[in-house]
Amino acid sequence: MSNSTETAEKGIVHLFSINKTVKPMLLLFGSWVFAYLLGVTIHEIGHAIATAKLGYTNIRIFLHPFELNYVTSTLNSSSLFYSISGPLFNLIVASVITLVFWKIRNQYTLPILMLGPAAFISEGVAMIIEATAYPHSNADWVRAVEFGMPYALLWFQAFICILIGCFIFLLLVPLICDFQSNESKKIFFTVLTSIPLWYLVNIIYSTIFDLDRLVKKITSFASSLALIILFTFTYNRLYPHLEKISRSDSKEVTWTSVWLSLSLAVTIIIVQLLTYYLIP
Repeated sequence: MSNSTETAEKGIVHLFSINKTVKPMLLLFGSWVFAYLLGVTIHEIGHAIATAKLGYTNIRIFLHPFELNYVTSTLNSSSLFYSISGPLFNLIVASVITLVFWKIRNQYTLPILMLGPAAFISEGVAMIIEATAYPHSNADWVRAVEFGMPYALLWFQAFICILIGCFIFLLLVPLICDFQSNESKKIFFTVLTSIPLWYLVNIIYSTIFDLDRLVKKITSFASSLALIILFTFTYNRLYPHLEKISRSDSKEVTWTSVWLSLSLAVTIIIVQLLTYYLIP
């Protein structure tokens, strides 16, 4: 009995070791939150630019870390250009930034590199949520369908976006930790749970303050959980092919990179809260 208890305790200690699990989790969590919220900011800037191009004035961008985001102006009607401007601007900017920083990818540039997968995956999941909600929603892609975009095309776009986002994310995995050297998939899965953790925080917030968005938050959480389960069971098989493309060196995560990613995440959360509550 004591031997089994000791074995279980050793397994728990191994699973939550600082170097193999805790630091990679914190690095991924900070990087994902920063990249995701930066993508939300870029998304709303895209809408603001479209609003300006349409000739409207008094444009204000309101941002919130828990997705209470919107753009106000003298605009009193929508258009296809306005509806797709936010998502497309986010995808284009994220792609350019990821490509620019790709040659200097490391633990310290991971937060900005994560903008690519965060943008593609989040916009793809948003398309699925909005396609499911159609026509009982006024979200970007629902309006796009109302303006004539084929409904089937929306689902196809969602699939392609998520596929691209997952591919880029898996190429960045070696920057988080050398999972090829780990004998257990539990460690890989545990580290990746730092992404659904952010959406779990969103669910808690919505449960208390914003019940109208709770279903969307639960869908985002379920989607992120499904993706990390898929990653866990496919990464080892995909690694030989991914390694030929990424050729990223796996190094032990440093506390400096962890604090950098967490600091960036906290900073963008504070900035968004300030824009939401202090902009008149």
